[in-house]
Amino acid sequence: MSSPFFSVLMPVYNSQKFLRRAIDSVLNQKFQDFELIVIDDCSTDGSADILQEYQQQDKRVIVAKTKANLGVANARNEGMKLVKGRFLTFVDSDDYIEPDLFLKVKEKIDSTGAQLIKYSVVEQYYDARQNLIGKKEVCLKDEVFNSITDIRNAILPMEKLPLFGYLCNSFYDLKTVTKDLWNFDTHMYVNEDFMMNMRLIDRVDTMVCMSYVGYHYERRINNSLSTRQNDRYYECSKAKVEILLKKYAEWNLLTASNKADIYWLYIRIVYSTICRWLDNASYRTVMNKVDQIYHDTIFESFCGSDDISTFYNGKERVMYLLLRNKCTVSMLLLCCGISFVKKYFQVFFAKIKE
Repeated sequence: MSSPFFSVLMPVYNSQKFLRRAIDSVLNQKFQDFELIVIDDCSTDGSADILQEYQQQDKRVIVAKTKANLGVANARNEGMKLVKGRFLTFVDSDDYIEPDLFLKVKEKIDSTGAQLIKYSVVEQYYDARQNLIGKKEVCLKDEVFNSITDIRNAILPMEKLPLFGYLCNSFYDLKTVTKDLWNFDTHMYVNEDFMMNMRLIDRVDTMVCMSYVGYHYERRINNSLSTRQNDRYYECSKAKVEILLKKYAEWNLLTASNKADIYWLYIRIVYSTICRWLDNASYRTVMNKVDQIYHDTIFESFCGSDDISTFYNGKERVMYLLLRNKCTVSMLLLCCGISFVKKYFQVFFAKIKE
């Protein structure tokens, strides 16, 4: 039996409410040469029963289960052991894809020889009652990158959207980025997707970006993040900035403009971290935590670099100057405002945050 053209990897944990729509969106594709590998990460709701039903009905559905609930990175590592397709993509168990996605991507692969395909997404926002309250398309331009330098220079503009770091809007040629490269860091609570893409990108000679919006990224109000995850958010997130600074220096592409883009990602990480801390701790505790950031190596690098404020406008410059000048109280007040807008005006926040 020949191997499928596409392999789709879907980790599942307690996704009973949304799982059928996610799986159906894969099974109902117009291009049918694929396998769907679903990894149940020890779900405690009815997800396992749903998966068993689909496995019995469709031979393309392959279901496996982790030995313990260790998170999405571990589930993906388990799933990679089963992958047999030529191209790999990912679909989260509470999201869904357009029915012609595989067909359009296959046509693009045939016409360009792409080894990595990135396409556009639509973010869909839901309130606490699961009512759809708004949408936002996050789109790439239709482009073909045929040189390593052009691919590397495309990373930062994509990540500012942000669309580079996602796995779910990507298709990977497993003859190029071979299975031995796919080992997700189980200690990363955030940005494990980004770190994986940075590991793979040096192997890619041809990358295609598509304006086609094929992925529905469901954003729901979720207050379930553990204290441990919030405490490690800064640690895991700053790794993105560190690897970008390191790689762009190695590539001899660390221009003033690229450095400004990388540090803008860092600025956003710091403010996002403070917002998370304010949700779970007193002002005094948060101020002490911010003081620890000031003693971090990456912050010292940020302050030690040339003044890059000329690359920023409006809110970017304000956030840059407050952080660089260690205006802690002003930053905390600004973060309180950011958190309020994000909580009560989610769609508006999504449209202005970039």
